[in-house]
Amino acid sequence: MKHMERFKKLMRLAEDLNWIEKNPTKRFKLRFDHVDMVYLSKAQLQKIKEMKLKDRLTKPIATFLYSVVIRVYLMVMSKS
Repeated sequence: MKHMERFKKLMRLAEDLNWIEKNPTKRFKLRFDHVDMVYLSKAQLQKIKEMKLKDRLTKPIATFLYSVVIRVYLMVMSKS
């Protein structure tokens, strides 16, 4: 939803600066649904890491695992 928030802000600015006559997003209301995050366990991550995959899938899986590790690291660092 960040993109829509930024787009609405940009449209409001454009209207204030008279770049556009009417703001097309003025009546549009953003709605956020709360989502409970589910995290993978270490065993599940290890299982993904050990999977034998075709060559075309190794890079996306490696990227996913890297992003998970970075996310966990940032969460630990923010708590300390």
